[in-house]
Amino acid sequence: MYIEEKRSSAFGLSLALFDYVFLDTCSLMEEEFPEFMERLWNSKDYWKISTHVVLLSAVNAELEEKVNDPNPVKRIGAIRALKILKQDAGMGGTKLLEHEKKTKDTFADNSITNMVNRYRLDKKVLVITQDRKLARDLLKLNEMESQHGIPVQVFTIKEEGFISPIKDALEKTASKKSSNLSPRHLPQGKAKETQKEETVRNKALDNAGKGGKEQGKNPLPEVLRGRGKEKPLPRNPLPKPLKVGDTLVAVPALNFFTAPTLEEALRKAASDANILIRADSVEYIPLVHGPYNIKESDLNKALNSFEILPGERKELSLQKATFVVEKRRDYRVALKKEEKKDPPKKAKETSPSKVQTKKGKEESPALKEALRYEKILMANLSNSLVSKERKLQDIQEQSTRLRALKPSERSKCKYGLHMLQVESKKLR
Repeated sequence: MYIEEKRSSAFGLSLALFDYVFLDTCSLMEEEFPEFMERLWNSKDYWKISTHVVLLSAVNAELEEKVNDPNPVKRIGAIRALKILKQDAGMGGTKLLEHEKKTKDTFADNSITNMVNRYRLDKKVLVITQDRKLARDLLKLNEMESQHGIPVQVFTIKEEGFISPIKDALEKTASKKSSNLSPRHLPQGKAKETQKEETVRNKALDNAGKGGKEQGKNPLPEVLRGRGKEKPLPRNPLPKPLKVGDTLVAVPALNFFTAPTLEEALRKAASDANILIRADSVEYIPLVHGPYNIKESDLNKALNSFEILPGERKELSLQKATFVVEKRRDYRVALKKEEKKDPPKKAKETSPSKVQTKKGKEESPALKEALRYEKILMANLSNSLVSKERKLQDIQEQSTRLRALKPSERSKCKYGLHMLQVESKKLR
């Protein structure tokens, strides 16, 4: 149940990056369209506020026309799609798709292209289609010199209802684009400059994992490959050689956490530093939520405004906490630790006889885990948005952790076994 929520949030994030999402007829007739709608429904809490998923009138008209198609695959695909759309439209205020008012236009490709041209100048637009020809035409809009706008992206529905960039169209568009930038069509001086930029860009993409061009696999969307005279991805400068008399400064090591989405990697890094990102309606308690007062709205705002390309390394600030973000095959995130300045030395040093030499015992991994989950438990118990079943489950799991500890370790926890039993009775 909880793992599925992770997939839903990742799916929702992929849609929340756009202002408008337009669906093509062929994608609605795709065999995986029911799974896509299921994922859309499960992820609606994550994208619905910022994104409009639109069903155009022309797309609906094409579906109704395909109901009488002699090809059984197309006919059944259209009937299935119309049934799903009818069910979604009957959900009242909770429906997923926004239906365009009926128009005279019955040609979906033309209608989608017109909508993209209308919104792409100042909105982030995504089109979901299985049609490679339409995808290539839409991606060519990104190459227009007279109208720049925000680059359009084109995705396709894959297995199990997931979506990803439509590969065939991207490969052909990229090959055409590289031929247009061939040195034969440029002055001699510009040709060398273009070749150099292309070499640097391709090398950076090869090092970026999925973005590389190895054997033509996993091409990046056109907006990440660079257009025309865009600057290549920056390289990290080489460190200056040390000289005699230079002072060596100890740089604190970063503890990176890797995940397929930026949000998940951020949460992992925050959790490791005992930072609990709280709901906006919950009061901030330093003992429970850690040293930084970070709300869910702060996290969502940062994620929506943060952009990073493969191969780059940037810093992302959440209140007073600074995270280092790297984009490779996945996202890598680490909390940037504050450098602690050494306190000034006292005039009189303490005599060696008075120095305490006895070191305290280090906490066991089991105790560290129990103390960490205790903070989460305390936050959930005070949060009215957390269900009773979840609270009872947290209490039961924490009780199991405490029973595995020594009595001396158990005393370091604020909630002992007796207190957990009391809280459990209150909830029941």
